[in-house]
Amino acid sequence: MGEVVVANFINGEFVPTNSYIPSFDPSTGKIWAKIPDSGEEEINKAVTAAQTAFKTWSVKTAEERSKVLMKIADLLESRLVEFAELESHDQGKPVWLAKAIDIPRAVYNFRIFASSVLHDTNRSSVMDGVGAVNYTVRDPVGVAGLISPWNLPLYLLSFKIAPAIAAGNTVVAKPSEMTSVSAWKLCQIFNEAGVPPGVINLVFGVGPKAGEALVVHPDVPLVSFTGGTVTAKRLRMSAAPFCKKLSLELGGKNPAVIFADADMEKCIPTTIRSSFINQGEICLCTSRIYVERSVYQTFLKKFVEETKKLKVGDRKQDSSFMGALISKEHLQKVKGYVKIGVEEGATILCGEGVDSLDLPAENTEGYFMRPTVITDLKENSRLLKEEIFGPVTCVVPFDTEEEAIMKANDVQYGLAATLWTQDVSRLHRVSRKLQRVGTSNHTIYPSYSQRVGNSNHTIYPSYSQRVGNRNHTIYPSYPKRVGNSNHTIYPSYSQSVGNSNHTLYPSYSQRVGNSNHTIYPSYSQRVGNSNHTIYPSYSQRLGNSNHTIHLSYSQRVGNSNHTIYPSYSQRVGTSNHTIYPSYSQRVGTSNHTIYPSYSQRVGNSIHTLYPLFSQRVGNSNHTLYPSYSQRVGNSNQCMLSTKTTIQYQTSKK
Repeated sequence: MGEVVVANFINGEFVPTNSYIPSFDPSTGKIWAKIPDSGEEEINKAVTAAQTAFKTWSVKTAEERSKVLMKIADLLESRLVEFAELESHDQGKPVWLAKAIDIPRAVYNFRIFASSVLHDTNRSSVMDGVGAVNYTVRDPVGVAGLISPWNLPLYLLSFKIAPAIAAGNTVVAKPSEMTSVSAWKLCQIFNEAGVPPGVINLVFGVGPKAGEALVVHPDVPLVSFTGGTVTAKRLRMSAAPFCKKLSLELGGKNPAVIFADADMEKCIPTTIRSSFINQGEICLCTSRIYVERSVYQTFLKKFVEETKKLKVGDRKQDSSFMGALISKEHLQKVKGYVKIGVEEGATILCGEGVDSLDLPAENTEGYFMRPTVITDLKENSRLLKEEIFGPVTCVVPFDTEEEAIMKANDVQYGLAATLWTQDVSRLHRVSRKLQRVGTSNHTIYPSYSQRVGNSNHTIYPSYSQRVGNRNHTIYPSYPKRVGNSNHTIYPSYSQSVGNSNHTLYPSYSQRVGNSNHTIYPSYSQRVGNSNHTIYPSYSQRLGNSNHTIHLSYSQRVGNSNHTIYPSYSQRVGTSNHTIYPSYSQRVGTSNHTIYPSYSQRVGNSIHTLYPLFSQRVGNSNHTLYPSYSQRVGNSNQCMLSTKTTIQYQTSKK
């Protein structure tokens, strides 16, 4: 492949520039692409195009936007190998890793948000004593400024673009200048998929010029940034005068806490992977390992033995576990931390300065480094406090549970943590005390349905939020107060704003009052007490009806004393007989066998429950088999339970 010349993508067209900066192949250290050195002028053109496109894109239906996202996903998937090669060439990671993780997850990002936007729901609230209902909808914000990092280029860029445009926003994105080629190629797919001109714009360049111009632009009300904490602090100061909505996903210094009862056959290979995958250049990678002293030496010996077996080298070979670090400067920074450790009196058990690299001739000038394991660190060591963002992990013993918690929390970050134990009570007890956004028992597989909170210097509400509560919408407009009438509307001026930085956002989910005659409610309505024939529509909650009911999808069935065959997405009330609920139901207090299905919130059941995906498990007195994306205890991650061992599987991004 010859030298690649990247162009900005503005208003559906590739726009050349007169000034370029070099992009290096990390595996060879040679220039392989030229990237536009854009600034304020290019950003202004892109924002203008996005503003114009917003007028039409924001009023398209969710279904129309969803189809475009699905088309992008299909086209990207059909070119998976091509994009994996580009990603490897640009970032340094092995090709097999880009094929297995980066590109498939980018495809999934477009698909999941294409699907989620079709199932977005809105909230309504009843005002006691006045017979009124306030209801809300979410409106797009406007032009979203998206700044993505270099470690997972296409994966994280798509994770920003997909929810933004799914919500009806238009975007101006600035990928990292070190990994811009795959993003540039993705613009071809945007045109092929029928993305209207101006909806997605990509401007390439360095942070101080292009990035700063995007952040301070007065017509960009939302900025989403993934990168270093120091950069984010400067970004917040620049954005503060404009009162912008900010989404910041920052650094981590993630601990793994390994208790003596951990299954070492699973623990060691998984912890090695979570420490060194993608050359350790993931904010969720494990960089501190705390091991109970009684098994410390056993763990350490095996951990070092297996780490030494990892192959570092040619990115094109499937046998290479690690490729090259992103740049010469970053390589020197990571090696510098190892040198600091030596100066502090630490012991290097393997890796930098201990083991040699055996590289092909073409890679001798590349930015490679052996995975490094360090012990005998002082409690205040910089290696235990600062984010290294490379293939370096530190192993420290502990004696008590309290000591492990104290050491794990003794950093400014709070992104992720890993617990290894077969004691379920300890798992939940320690998890609640750890200073982190998510706790898992293994490697991290984040769910797209999670609400990410604020933890120290790590995360502010981010792109991995539930679509119905995402950062890419606002709450404008007027809430309506609906009384006991289907006509007159009394606007209300007091409504809970929720997690928005703006005002209010009504929807069309009204509660129809007490009607004694035929009702033809529309979508997402809660039907009150009707004594006559009801023809409810989708997503309705049926009250106590004494006459014929034609149940539709997504209904909440009231109090029935006989067999109920509800349909999709129903909340089943208190039934004393056999219940066959279907998808997305909230099962109430049933005294007989329950076979709940997908996405159910299981209440107080006295018998065995077999809940499936995306359930919130309540108080059950018997065996539970919870699955993905459950809210169990204080965990934000996925949980799998088998017998007495709970294994939280968590992802690296």
